Amino acid sequence: MSETKISVITVYNDQRVLEEWLLDSLSGQDFEEFETITIDNRDGIFPSAAEALNYGASQASGEYYVFIHQDVRLLTESWLQELYDYLSTAPELGMAGVTGMAADGECREDRARNIIFHGRPPTDEERKSLAEDIARPWTKKELTEEDQINQEELRYVLNHKEVVFPATGNEISEPELVQTVDELLMAVPSDIFDERSFNTEVCDGWHLYGVEYALYLNYRSPHSVYVLPLNVWHRSTGLTMGNEYYKTLDRIVAEYKDDGVKNIYATTGDWPVRRSVTYLHRFSIFRITNRLVNMIGKAMNNPRKAIRFLRHKARL
Repeated sequence: MSETKISVITVYNDQRVLEEWLLDSLSGQDFEEFETITIDNRDGIFPSAAEALNYGASQASGEYYVFIHQDVRLLTESWLQELYDYLSTAPELGMAGVTGMAADGECREDRARNIIFHGRPPTDEERKSLAEDIARPWTKKELTEEDQINQEELRYVLNHKEVVFPATGNEISEPELVQTVDELLMAVPSDIFDERSFNTEVCDGWHLYGVEYALYLNYRSPHSVYVLPLNVWHRSTGLTMGNEYYKTLDRIVAEYKDDGVKNIYATTGDWPVRRSVTYLHRFSIFRITNRLVNMIGKAMNNPRKAIRFLRHKARL
C-alpha cells in the first residue's frame, strides 16, 4: 500500500481563490498522509479539465485520487480522515463524490443526494441577520468539530442568490449509490483511474467529465459510484453552462445510448438519452422561452400580445 493515502488534485486559474479556499482548508487537516498536486492553468495550457486532471493524476502517488475544484472548502479538520474511512470500506468502490443524482425517483428532488453549501460568503450586513448560534465557516481559517455545520443548521443559513446557501438535496447518513456525481469533488481509487482515466475525446472542455466517468463505471464496469455524507462549501454556484456543455452532452449521449442508459441524471440537468443534444438544447430554450411568455402574458393579461412583444424584441 502506498504511504500516501490520498492525492488531492486540482487545476486552477485563480491563485488567490486556490489559496484562500482549498489550500487553506487543507492546511488545517489532522490527516497527514496526503499530498496536494496543483495544476496551473492560468495561461490556458490545458484545453480541458479531463486533460489537466489526467496530467495531475500522472504525478500522483496516493492510494486514492481526489479531484477537487479550486474553490472548495473542507469544513472540518477531520474531513480527509473521514473521507479515507468511507473510501476504504465502500464495497466495489469506483468513484465517490459529495453530491450527485440517483437513477431512481419521480423528480430531481427525489434523486438528489446530500446537501452542501454553495455561494460567496455573506457581507457584514448580511451576517447580522444570522442567528447567534449558527456556525460561521467564513470566520475561521481552521475549523474544529464544534464548528462543523450540521444538517439542522443548513435550514437557517442565508438563502440569497450567490450568498452561501444549502443546495437542494436529500440528507444522507451513510454512503448511497448514485448514477452520477458532481465534478466539484470526486474520489477514485488510483488503480482504477490508472487503468481508465478521464475521457479526453468525449469531454474536450470543462463540463461533464465526471458524469461521463460515472456512467462508464456504472454501465461498463463492476464498480459502484457513491455519494458520501460529507459537507463542503463550494464558492461557485455552479450554474454557468454554455454551448460547450451541450456539445459534450451530445457526445456522451452517443457514447452510452447502447449501454442501457435511458436517462442521464446530473446535478446540472436531466437528459433523455434517446434524444440528440440539438433537441435537448432547443427543448431547454423552449422551456425558458415558454416561461417568459407565460410571465409576460400574465403581466399583460394577454399571451398573444406577449408573443408579439417577444418577436418585436428579437428583431431589435
